[in-house]
Amino acid sequence: MKQAISTQQLEDAYDAYGTAVYRLAMAFLGQCADAEDVTQETFCRLLYHAPIFTDENRQKAP
Repeated sequence: MKQAISTQQLEDAYDAYGTAVYRLAMAFLGQCADAEDVTQETFCRLLYHAPIFTDENRQKAP
């Protein structure tokens, strides 16, 4: 399976948004283990299905 983004881009995205994704999942689910699973699944999907952005400002909508 071909990756849509590089592992470095994935690491950068996790550093930038990982805490926010986890907090949102925790707010919805209320269980640490479930929030961790959702966070992991989110970034796994990003690794294989993310579009390639040419402009870094487009990665996160304002």
